[in-house]
Order: sequence, then C-alpha cells, then structure tokens
Amino acid sequence: MASKTASFLKEFADVFHERMDGLEAHVETQIEDLKGSHNKLVEELDTTKQVQCRHEARMLAFDQVLLQLDFTSSGHTQAHHHHITAIQNLETAVKSLCASVDQTSKFSIATDMKVKSCKAKCVSLDELFTSLVAQSDSLNPELC
Repeated sequence: MASKTASFLKEFADVFHERMDGLEAHVETQIEDLKGSHNKLVEELDTTKQVQCRHEARMLAFDQVLLQLDFTSSGHTQAHHHHITAIQNLETAVKSLCASVDQTSKFSIATDMKVKSCKAKCVSLDELFTSLVAQSDSLNPELC
C-alpha cells in the first residue's frame, strides 16, 4: 500500500505541477494581456490629455475673443449713447432755429407792413406837399 500511496502522491504531484504550470502560463498570458491593455490605456490617457490641453487652449482663446467682443460692444454702446445725445441736441437746435425763423418771419411781416404804411404816408405827404406848393404858387404868382 505504501507503493500505491507513493504512486498516488506522485501522480497527484504530477497533476498538481501540470495544473500549476497551466495556471502559471494562463496568469502570464493574462499579465501580458493586462500589460497590453495598460499600455493602450496609457496611450489613450496621453491622447486624452493632449486633446484636453488643446481644448483648454481653445477655451482660453475663446475667452479672449469674448472679452474683446465685450469691450467692442461696450464701445459701440457708448458711441450709440453719444450718437443719441447728438441727435437729441440737433433736434433741439432745429426746433430752436424753427422758432427763431418763425419769430423772424413774423417780425419781417410786421416790418414790411410798417414799410408799406410808411411808403403810403410818404406818397400821401408828397401829394399834400405838391398840393400845398401848387396852392402857394397860385396865391403868390409873383414869387415864382
């Protein structure tokens, strides 16, 4: 029985070593696969980092563009307010000029009426003066 036990133990040891060798080969294969997967993941991570860096650079550039647009927009807004103020000032000046033109026009009409009245009085005075001279000449013929 000792020889059967020794034979059983030797067979058991051989099977055990065979299985251990199979497991060791399987573990080595999985380790190599994991190393390959790990290397792929490292490459993907590096690529992702590069893409992220480019994305961050683009975001910074976009922020700069937005800041410039905001600055330009503020300038346009201020220019627009100045433009509106200038237009309002021009409208006020035009209204003032219109009122002045109206006043000048009324004054001119009044002055024209006064001039016409004065001319009419001058004509009347000229006629009166001519009439007086004619009467005077007829009264004193020797003075002529």
